[in-house]
Amino acid sequence: MIKMPEREKCKANKTGSIYQIDDLKLLLPWLIVFLFTVFSGAIRKWGVNSNMVGNVFLGIQLMIPLFLLFQQRHIVSHFYYKPVFQLYLFFLVFLAIHPLNLTLGHGVLGFFLYSSVWIILYAYLKVRKQLPIENLDIIVGVVLIIELIMSNLQYYLPENHILNIYATGAESSAGVGDAVRATGTFSYLGGLQGFVIFWGFFSWYTLIRYKNIWIISFVVIGGIVCTLFTGSRGAVLQYLILLFIGMVSSGFLSKYFLKILGVFTFIGISYFFFPNFFVFDVVSESSENFEERYDSGVESGEMNRRIESQYLGAFYYHGDHPIFGVGLGSTYQGAIAVFGISSYVANYGYFEDEGERIVIEGGYTLYFFRLIIFILFLSALYMPAWSKVLIFVLFSNAVLTFNIYIAIFFAFGLIWVDRAYYLNKQSSSNIQRNNLNAA
Repeated sequence: MIKMPEREKCKANKTGSIYQIDDLKLLLPWLIVFLFTVFSGAIRKWGVNSNMVGNVFLGIQLMIPLFLLFQQRHIVSHFYYKPVFQLYLFFLVFLAIHPLNLTLGHGVLGFFLYSSVWIILYAYLKVRKQLPIENLDIIVGVVLIIELIMSNLQYYLPENHILNIYATGAESSAGVGDAVRATGTFSYLGGLQGFVIFWGFFSWYTLIRYKNIWIISFVVIGGIVCTLFTGSRGAVLQYLILLFIGMVSSGFLSKYFLKILGVFTFIGISYFFFPNFFVFDVVSESSENFEERYDSGVESGEMNRRIESQYLGAFYYHGDHPIFGVGLGSTYQGAIAVFGISSYVANYGYFEDEGERIVIEGGYTLYFFRLIIFILFLSALYMPAWSKVLIFVLFSNAVLTFNIYIAIFFAFGLIWVDRAYYLNKQSSSNIQRNNLNAA
């Protein structure tokens, strides 16, 4: 499952010694982080009854990006903007020990929340040329299949079924049409929505790396269906945009037009002879339920309010500390549950959007610094510039800070896509080199 070719040499570290790293050693930490993120929520939800043990799992989840960085501590960084990233981390430390924060515990949790995405990407950029992440595709495929089956079961089972019970013991209250929104399959409450973001990136990756139309069809169509099971309008939109980017940037429609036509012909014939086949019923019902929820949101004005608040939420801030906020983690539910709530946060009143919460905790200084870091990391990735712009617009104010699952799945999704473009670039360079040698 994980190939082990010849050992490769990495650059010398500052002491001048050479590090030999094989695929297994390099891949294992990434596999551990990915699988832990996938399954830790399920363990918290169905495997343990102790709140303390559940909190331990959440604590590990928050800190696990540092594990990746620790594994590559001796490898020289290739990130051009490393000094800016280090400054960002120092700034987070300053905000973590903010004198207005209620406890240091809030700040520590906040530091992990605000740094997780960027630490993972930074760790990846250090080993990008040596990390054969594509060797984990089979494992990812197995996870996709299990996730699709589990979310389908949740969707049709009653709200009080064990698969739909929240970790708190409460029944699922999230519905879409006559079904139950599959909001927490592997990764706790909102984890499935985070996972389908990864699925969107992985579909993009598949469109670039694979030529087998049936593999591509399973990944793409399975992702659409699983995203519909969430009933999340944002998740569906994000998945479809990522799929669109992948199709355009890979030239998929023009390259595989006849194969695509063959797949649709096969589906059409299958539907004609087996119209009651359960797969067709599942796709039809989940689509109708989603459409009903979408139309309801448009008619009530909820959709417009959500879109507006997502991008303008930071400018709804009405507190007294707009420059440096009142401390990292001060609005984080986990920190509040364990350490209590700051009077500054309690007196602020209602808040919900990611941008507004960032300004409350770190002021506009943190809000714009975070956007700059986002741009710098995107600039370091191998993908078309126009696609980077779309990703920035789509995710700049998504819940990448306060939902650790979405943050990690987002980072891993970018890594898989970047690896696809890197391999394509290497392949093109090798072809050009061979042509020159032949000439």
